[in-house]
Amino acid sequence: INIEGASTYQNIYFNSVNNVSTTGSALKVNSADFLNIRNNIFASASATSHDIASSTNETRDYNDIFPDMAKGGNSVSTNPLFVGNSDLHTEAAALDNKAVAIAGFTLDIDGETRGALPFIGADEFIGINNWTGATDTDWNKTTNWDKAQVPTIGTTVVIPTGKPNYPETNGASNKLAVCRNLTIDVNAHLYIAPGHYLTVDKNFDQNGEFILKSDATGMASFLQEGTMNYGGTAITKMEQWLATAKWHYVSSPITVANGIYNGQYYYKWNEATADRWYHNDFVDLTWNFGTWSGLDADIPRNTTMGWENANALMTNGDGYIFKHTGVAYKEIFEGEFNNGNITVNLDFTANGVNAEQEVFDGWNLVGNPYPSTLNWNSDGVIKNSQVDNAIYVYEDGGTANYNNYQYYIKGQKNSPYPDIALNTNQGTCYLAPTQSAFVRANAVGAQIIITNEAREHTTVQFYKSGEKHPDLLRLKAEYKGLTDEMIIRFIPEATENYDGQFDALKRYSTSGNIPQIYSYNEATELAVNTVFKSMTDALVR
Repeated sequence: INIEGASTYQNIYFNSVNNVSTTGSALKVNSADFLNIRNNIFASASATSHDIASSTNETRDYNDIFPDMAKGGNSVSTNPLFVGNSDLHTEAAALDNKAVAIAGFTLDIDGETRGALPFIGADEFIGINNWTGATDTDWNKTTNWDKAQVPTIGTTVVIPTGKPNYPETNGASNKLAVCRNLTIDVNAHLYIAPGHYLTVDKNFDQNGEFILKSDATGMASFLQEGTMNYGGTAITKMEQWLATAKWHYVSSPITVANGIYNGQYYYKWNEATADRWYHNDFVDLTWNFGTWSGLDADIPRNTTMGWENANALMTNGDGYIFKHTGVAYKEIFEGEFNNGNITVNLDFTANGVNAEQEVFDGWNLVGNPYPSTLNWNSDGVIKNSQVDNAIYVYEDGGTANYNNYQYYIKGQKNSPYPDIALNTNQGTCYLAPTQSAFVRANAVGAQIIITNEAREHTTVQFYKSGEKHPDLLRLKAEYKGLTDEMIIRFIPEATENYDGQFDALKRYSTSGNIPQIYSYNEATELAVNTVFKSMTDALVR
């Protein structure tokens, strides 16, 4: 904080200032009158945390001035124990009850209520907030916590052993639970309800039972930034609700997933053998993943030769497909959750000998590796130029476009139009926990690095097109309420050929009842066709 040039009547209350430089200071005042400086932390890596050159008629007290000598009879010189250089939450219990209450300042930077004798600085560190379960299982009820406060992002939470009730995030009013650090003791548990979320900003010591629940309405979601320590008694699970008689495009949220889908229809995609569609008319045939009834008969053009039996051990970042014919049930992933960077190396095999066949090369099924939603449009999804920009999500039931592909094209930061993301068939940039989608490699060496920055809590169902596509034509084919979409758009960076960064290839529905619409460009069938903006003579079929 710098105050220069005859400044008068300034109130400086409840700030936390950290000067990480070995020169300068956290507070510098030069020629000021009637300053009121109270309840602040001024910390510095230099020998001078505050530099007051000229100040008259000032009140300077109840501050933590470190490492200098404190000024004011009620000030201290205590290391504030900031969480980090840029995270100025403090863990210095010595600063509790050292400030003075000031009218109008009842909440700290995290929204926590300040005490009658508050903490010095921006953060009201309340110490450890222990779960009591005195009332019921509701995380968001103050009477279940010994500090009589619902935890905020600055709170350290402990869920101890031997309580009458254990917490669940089942309240209708607030679906997000947050804390700074979390400990679940042996024989204690925490359940996150379907459609609810938990964020742990720092560290998580897991010694009890922690379950992310799922049902037909949705899945729980979990984000954690620091270190997660798993004790020998830890039981850590994520549930996955699986409807009957439909294909699920799945992935693993845990570090080691073995034998999850044993005894079911469970397959992986082999890019090297997926080198063609069959180009005949749609007919009703039975496919048992291995043989069609009568290979010499008419075969649906959506059929490819890429599916094969999957191994019991799932690979992080890879996608799989699964179907069962019994009643709906919950699959259980038990183990340590993925956290941190996940590198996915994509396969590319040049089977095609012409433009029409090359579109079948490079398809990979990529999975969300986290126990939270993955945002494909995030900076946390880092892909090289050998990876096309679209994701292709197969939707088997659940929408009006059942058994069809949904398309989403990631926005381009280096483009003059960086926000031009695009979708068809209600496609979205979000992959739910345990979900996978097709991504296409265009050359050898294709790679995607998925980082924590790509994780989100979200209930957003569909990406919504806005006002950023003035030069766009969207066409829809409809038959008995079943629809399919295609797009033609014009932007300066595009060409008349297939552009992996702007276009989306056509992938066909597995249902012969759904109409299919696409454009045809240089022997390539496209769901999204982007061409050069000034191509007045462009021919798009």
